[in-house]
Amino acid sequence: MRTRAPSRDDAQGSEDVRSDSQRNSLLIDLVYELLDAHSDTVDLASEINDPDWLAHTEYVRALQRRGREILAVSVREVGYAPALRTPTE
Repeated sequence: MRTRAPSRDDAQGSEDVRSDSQRNSLLIDLVYELLDAHSDTVDLASEINDPDWLAHTEYVRALQRRGREILAVSVREVGYAPALRTPTE
């Protein structure tokens, strides 16, 4: 789960002087946070026994797997250095 909420300063400030690498890292961090949030939602609602919800959680899990696969390739290509991520507890 999330260890800190992003602040407005994470998205504001000196964007005009950030390098492409820094912008790429911020975007990758955001996508990881979104994937983690989906994972947390699925975990929190895993005991709901509704067919529609179960189908949706399977879709979200598949989306998470695909998103992480795409990110793994992207990270190698751009030389990712975490900008915002902190270790989870």
